[in-house]
Amino acid sequence: MAGYDSILLIIKSVIGAIVVIAITVYVLRPLVKSLSGMENQIKRSRPAMGRSVQEEELEIPTPLSAEVSQRRIIKKALEDPLKTTQLVRNWLRDKK
Repeated sequence: MAGYDSILLIIKSVIGAIVVIAITVYVLRPLVKSLSGMENQIKRSRPAMGRSVQEEELEIPTPLSAEVSQRRIIKKALEDPLKTTQLVRNWLRDKK
């Protein structure tokens, strides 16, 4: 009986090791890869730390009658797309 118990213990240990290796290879490794891929995407989408975008609003020339032509707004927005993007992000952030 002592031989049977030791063999059973060895089999349980081997199966446990196989399960741990399988979880590592098929679950944890792809999870770590996907998370590091997301981190790289975030780093690429943000501007570099040294040359960060200043948060300033796009100055749109408005006549006194407050009637702004759509063409002038589009023209001003296309002049500096980076400022325009930052302005829209600020609006969306404020909306939350």
